[in-house]
Amino acid sequence: MECPHCKVEMRQTGKDTFSGQVIREYKCDQCGFESWEDDGKALWQVLHDDNEEKDKS
Repeated sequence: MECPHCKVEMRQTGKDTFSGQVIREYKCDQCGFESWEDDGKALWQVLHDDNEEKDKS
């Protein structure tokens, strides 16, 4: 992820999939700006949903 202030690549500081979504946290080492992004559904959630769908059949 690029820092909107400095236009440099930010460092990933965390990743969480607890909610079923992949949430990545970033920090700019140059100015200290912090942000996050949602990268979509977590793999474990996709597999879980697929297994539930198979069980219903």
